[in-house]
Amino acid sequence: MEQELTNKTKTCSKRDRLVTVTALVFLGALIVGWIVHECFGHILIEAIYDGKGPETLQNLIQFQHKYPVEHYQQIGDGVFFRLTLMVSVCFGMAVVLYRLVFSEKAFNVIWLVFFGMAILVMMYFLNPNFRVYSKHGLFRCSIVYQILNGSVPPGDPYFAGYPAHYPWGTPWLVAMLSRIFNITPFYSYAAVNVVSLGLVIFLVHRISRQLINNHKANLFSAVIAIFGTTVFSRKILTLLGGLLHLAHAENKATPAFWKFSNLNAVPIGLVFFFLFVYALIRLFQDKRPWLFGMVIAVSLAGCGFFYVAFLPGMVAAVLAICFLRVVLGGTGWFGLSYRPLFVLLLVSVVACLSVGGYVFSTTAAVGQNVQLFNIYAAGENMANFLVGLGPLLVLIFVCRRWLLKNLDKQSFAIVLAIAAATTASYFFVHSWYRGEYKFYLLAAATIGIVGGVALYAIGQRLPMIVLFILLLLCLYPSYADLSQKLKATGNAPLLYYKRGIYFEEKGIDIHVSDAEEDAFYQWIKKNTTTKSAFIDTQWKLPVFARRGLWVALDRPDDQSRMGYGLTVRDLDFYNGYDQALYERRKTIADGIFGRDHSLNHRQIADTLAGKDLYIVERCDNIGDDLAERYFEALFTSSQANFRLYRVKPVER
Repeated sequence: MEQELTNKTKTCSKRDRLVTVTALVFLGALIVGWIVHECFGHILIEAIYDGKGPETLQNLIQFQHKYPVEHYQQIGDGVFFRLTLMVSVCFGMAVVLYRLVFSEKAFNVIWLVFFGMAILVMMYFLNPNFRVYSKHGLFRCSIVYQILNGSVPPGDPYFAGYPAHYPWGTPWLVAMLSRIFNITPFYSYAAVNVVSLGLVIFLVHRISRQLINNHKANLFSAVIAIFGTTVFSRKILTLLGGLLHLAHAENKATPAFWKFSNLNAVPIGLVFFFLFVYALIRLFQDKRPWLFGMVIAVSLAGCGFFYVAFLPGMVAAVLAICFLRVVLGGTGWFGLSYRPLFVLLLVSVVACLSVGGYVFSTTAAVGQNVQLFNIYAAGENMANFLVGLGPLLVLIFVCRRWLLKNLDKQSFAIVLAIAAATTASYFFVHSWYRGEYKFYLLAAATIGIVGGVALYAIGQRLPMIVLFILLLLCLYPSYADLSQKLKATGNAPLLYYKRGIYFEEKGIDIHVSDAEEDAFYQWIKKNTTTKSAFIDTQWKLPVFARRGLWVALDRPDDQSRMGYGLTVRDLDFYNGYDQALYERRKTIADGIFGRDHSLNHRQIADTLAGKDLYIVERCDNIGDDLAERYFEALFTSSQANFRLYRVKPVER
């Protein structure tokens, strides 16, 4: 028996060494391939473009003189780097899962942190389009620039003259990073996402360690909770939603990894959430309740400031744990002391009060559209929950006896209470834009911690190759999402605009590569104040000129394609201003840019209120008679494609 064990250990050691050598060879080949591509890739494509080289290669470029050679070189770069990254991710996943399943000695969690962060860094490098545009990238960047202009709280970039009724905690952090390191907000958001992913993986590992002191099981928790809470990709979830006749398929909440590659505030919110979960567990098991009480207070206040959407779910979790402590107090699940409960309630109230004013001022408009106990929405959310997390819930149910026997009961009860509270929040809180999916994200990630341990447990009774395949199935949705995001983002402009890129990131600012348009934005930055307001037909000014729009006109080709993902109706939902004010501003803008130019100068009087108000003309969309009567010309670009006017004072 001892000899068999020794032979098995030697075999595993040989396999581990072979995997290590293979990984090093792959890394070396990757570096060599990268160097060869940098040195000869463009030269080879240019030769093929000129009709040189083997005929087979020449046929790869059809209609080769339809576009400049640079176009095909850019395509070659995109194909090479995307293929390189996806092969690297596949190889890296295989090595990680091999070490997790087959190796006798599990790897350190730091390697998982490094692997996850490296994937994000490479994706941001290979697809700047997604790093910049994302879903609402330019919209969020415009808020950052309002803060960099010295407006705290920031003004509304698309409804100039009023404060932004939008949570600005993360944009404030991004603005500080941009100012300190002299980088654009896009790079700052990417840095926040990468660091947040590393912290979240580490925190989930630590939480799992409170449940069971088994390093492999803890790694399984980190992998499942972040990368694999469902086995269904977005497309499959949408298909299942259609088959079940669901009006809305929840296809953007799980796994959590999906949110780390978007330009949003969810990643830093997850950091505070998992810090909250860890501190809650330690609060009831440690002799220093005030220490972890302070951590809970920081987590609640931090989440309220940086990502307020998670705060209701965390408050619900506090209430659930208080209820559970009262019911189970004195049993094997909880001790006799009520001191931790008192500390929890006190620090939670103090934390919520400390950010209460900020939360109300930035969410009041959205809050008025929230519904509680909407039966139809609750039924649909329950169906989405069971579809998306069904396999994971079945796995936990199958392993329930093992979990009850081997997990720390108190820690297990707290994690289940948090999962139940966030799940209930998802079921019974409903907002206009299905914003409750964020509670689903919290519930899924929390359940994933237990699900990872359950997968480890059932894996002890399965052949290793079966466990390996199960893990691959769990990681498939994250891989599919990464593959999709490496393509040219769905409806954003192509990365390369003509023979150059559409935008250029220079220091803290973003410049348009078109010299005439960029000169227009630079003139505005230099010659107008940050409090100035502009009426324009496009949404670009808040980003490229760092100025506020006085009214936002709906131009689908400018919004959804350029990374705003919003309409005027959406802005009304988010900021909750008087609808009559919207209509008045829209009427004035339509009068300026409409075909009949039916502007009544008096219409501006009440709304102008002493502000510097400018009119942007793009390619002759304002009549000469209108410009002469009501506006004074300030700037005309070199080709006269951009003009700037100031509104003349209104005579009373």
